[in-house]
Amino acid sequence: MNRQTGFSLVEMAIVLTAFGLMMGGMLVPLAKQSRFQKEREAKRQLAVITEALYGYALIHETLPGPVGKDTLPWQALGVPETDPWGRPWRYRTAPKTNPCDPGNDIRVRDEKGALAAQVTAVVVSEGRFRYDSGAERENRDGDADFVKAFPRPERFDDVVAWVNPAVLKNRAVLAGLCAKDGAESGQGG
Repeated sequence: MNRQTGFSLVEMAIVLTAFGLMMGGMLVPLAKQSRFQKEREAKRQLAVITEALYGYALIHETLPGPVGKDTLPWQALGVPETDPWGRPWRYRTAPKTNPCDPGNDIRVRDEKGALAAQVTAVVVSEGRFRYDSGAERENRDGDADFVKAFPRPERFDDVVAWVNPAVLKNRAVLAGLCAKDGAESGQGG
């Protein structure tokens, strides 16, 4: 008897189809994992940027102003120029940026419009997409109101961090920049 060994074309097609379905099912989680990894990286970079802002304020006794209209002065801070998606960091400060008497004129709201914080400075990553939703539009309109919300597909992916005026003043007091009554001590350059 002459028996052939091996796979038939039908068997190969079934195996390749099953393999293709398994690989396709793995690509979606990999894409999501990549998106979440970039969001985590943006949050990590924002933590570094806010610490750099606090440090800059203690050394120079003021926060740096934005470059142009609303770009983070990344060179002065020694931080990356762009977020993980390659977009420049957006940055806004209150009119008063003295660490001994910081302003709190910038408002950060939640997605329902409730006030979450009044801050001295805010840094925004616009995320992967520039959605035209109300929340993302609010973060780009040039005023002192910003929105921090949970990322939502097709609606919102901005990542927002800020300089807390109480933390800024506390660090300035601990550094000896402020007199006990809260006014500037006149020390520093």
